Amino acid sequence: MDARDRCVRHYMHCRNNEFTENTSLQDVVAQLESAGRYAMDRVGSPVGRHCQVWAKVLQRAADGEY
Repeated sequence: MDARDRCVRHYMHCRNNEFTENTSLQDVVAQLESAGRYAMDRVGSPVGRHCQVWAKVLQRAADGEY
Protein backbone atom coordinates (compact mmCIF):
# COMPACT_ATOMS: atom_id res chain seq x y z
CA MET A 1 0.00 0.00 0.00
CA ASP A 2 1.50 3.34 -1.00
CA ALA A 3 1.27 6.70 0.74
CA ARG A 4 -1.62 7.87 -1.43
CA ASP A 5 -3.73 4.84 -0.51
CA ARG A 6 -2.97 5.36 3.18
CA CYS A 7 -3.98 9.02 2.95
CA VAL A 8 -7.27 8.16 1.25
CA ARG A 9 -8.02 5.45 3.82
CA HIS A 10 -7.26 7.84 6.67
CA TYR A 11 -9.46 10.55 5.13
CA MET A 12 -12.36 8.13 4.60
CA HIS A 13 -12.00 6.76 8.13
CA CYS A 14 -12.19 10.29 9.54
CA ARG A 15 -15.19 11.16 7.35
CA ASN A 16 -16.97 8.02 8.52
CA ASN A 17 -16.34 8.97 12.15
CA GLU A 18 -17.80 12.44 11.55
CA PHE A 19 -21.13 10.87 10.61
CA THR A 20 -21.22 7.98 13.07
CA GLU A 21 -19.96 9.57 16.29
CA ASN A 22 -22.46 11.39 18.46
CA THR A 23 -20.45 14.42 19.63
CA SER A 24 -22.14 17.28 21.46
CA LEU A 25 -21.88 20.79 20.14
CA GLN A 26 -20.16 21.88 23.35
CA ASP A 27 -17.50 19.21 22.82
CA VAL A 28 -16.90 20.43 19.27
CA VAL A 29 -16.58 24.02 20.48
CA ALA A 30 -14.14 22.97 23.20
CA GLN A 31 -12.06 20.96 20.71
CA LEU A 32 -11.94 23.88 18.27
CA GLU A 33 -10.87 26.28 21.02
CA SER A 34 -8.15 23.86 22.11
CA ALA A 35 -6.97 23.31 18.54
CA GLY A 36 -6.92 27.09 18.03
CA ARG A 37 -4.68 27.62 21.04
CA TYR A 38 -2.41 24.76 19.97
CA ALA A 39 -2.15 26.09 16.42
CA MET A 40 -1.48 29.66 17.55
CA ASP A 41 1.44 28.41 19.65
CA ARG A 42 2.93 26.15 16.99
CA VAL A 43 1.77 27.12 13.51
CA GLY A 44 0.74 30.73 13.71
CA SER A 45 -2.15 33.09 13.48
CA PRO A 46 -4.09 32.08 10.34
CA VAL A 47 -4.64 28.46 11.34
CA GLY A 48 -5.32 29.26 14.98
CA ARG A 49 -7.69 32.09 14.13
CA HIS A 50 -9.65 29.81 11.78
CA CYS A 51 -10.38 27.40 14.65
CA GLN A 52 -11.21 30.21 17.05
CA VAL A 53 -13.62 31.85 14.61
CA TRP A 54 -15.51 28.60 14.05
CA ALA A 55 -15.67 27.93 17.78
CA LYS A 56 -17.29 31.35 18.27
CA VAL A 57 -19.71 30.85 15.36
CA LEU A 58 -20.87 27.48 16.67
CA GLN A 59 -21.19 28.78 20.23
CA ARG A 60 -23.30 31.72 19.06
CA ALA A 61 -25.49 29.41 17.00
CA ALA A 62 -25.97 27.19 20.06
CA ASP A 63 -26.91 30.26 22.09
CA GLY A 64 -29.57 31.16 19.51
CA GLU A 65 -27.87 34.28 18.19
CA TYR A 66 -28.25 33.14 14.57
